[in-house]
Amino acid sequence: MKIALVHTGKAYLPEVGIYEKYFKSLGYDIEVTSISDELSHYDVLWYFMGKSGKRYNKNQYVIHEYASLSTGRFPILKDFIKKLILPKPDLRIFLNEDLKSRLNFKDNVPFEFRDMGVDDKFFDYNKDNNKNYDIVYVGAIANRSIDVALDLLISYKKNIKILVVGDVSESFKKNYKQVDFIGRVDYSLVPNYILQAKCCLNWIPDIYPYNIQTSTKFIEYFAMGMPIISNKYKWVDEYSKKMNIQYVDVFDKERVINLIDASNSTIYTSKPESWLDILNKLQLEKYFQK
Repeated sequence: MKIALVHTGKAYLPEVGIYEKYFKSLGYDIEVTSISDELSHYDVLWYFMGKSGKRYNKNQYVIHEYASLSTGRFPILKDFIKKLILPKPDLRIFLNEDLKSRLNFKDNVPFEFRDMGVDDKFFDYNKDNNKNYDIVYVGAIANRSIDVALDLLISYKKNIKILVVGDVSESFKKNYKQVDFIGRVDYSLVPNYILQAKCCLNWIPDIYPYNIQTSTKFIEYFAMGMPIISNKYKWVDEYSKKMNIQYVDVFDKERVINLIDASNSTIYTSKPESWLDILNKLQLEKYFQK
């Protein structure tokens, strides 16, 4: 059985590589493709939506996976239009119940929920690394208003040392001489950079749809047992309550400074699920047995 994981956009999707590795381990012939490739000879078309999502022959099993919602101007309208024009698949996979509710498909297509997992490399680490920075931020910069968080943290402590891992424009860098910007790095190296800091920053705009989507970096920080500074918003508060963990509100100056100056480590009594935990539990292969 041949499976095509069809990437339909420009978004960074770590789950694509995870799926490829997982299904290969089960003996499936699986490839990562794009919508411009020849797709008619595959048995399963697994689309990461976006757009398209069509079948090329009647015998194909088609999956539409929704890990995020539309952004930019008129995101709700964009998702509504997509819903009207997209072909009907054999299975839909949603990041969470909020996302499914917002898309609100009115049909009887089977569905599953598949939240973000954590790669094993974030559980296996040496926490005794030298701390070269007070705070590290890993992740997207564009459309995130990260300057608000940086300005706030710098105002708390003038000699603060901050590391930012992710693509940043040269014009943005010029405004922050005291921040080290190292750009995007290989995913396998991310834990090494996280461990160079005393604590981690999670910063997500409290606006739709960002505030209802899983923060991958938050759960990776959590998996590593790192103290976390974050702004408040729907997903992070619901997840923190569910996992019985606490983060420090980025707008609480006293607690942020105390966290940076503290020498003790954060101890969590729970941990996030690994990707393997999630995929083993879901057993998505039951929908298209070899």
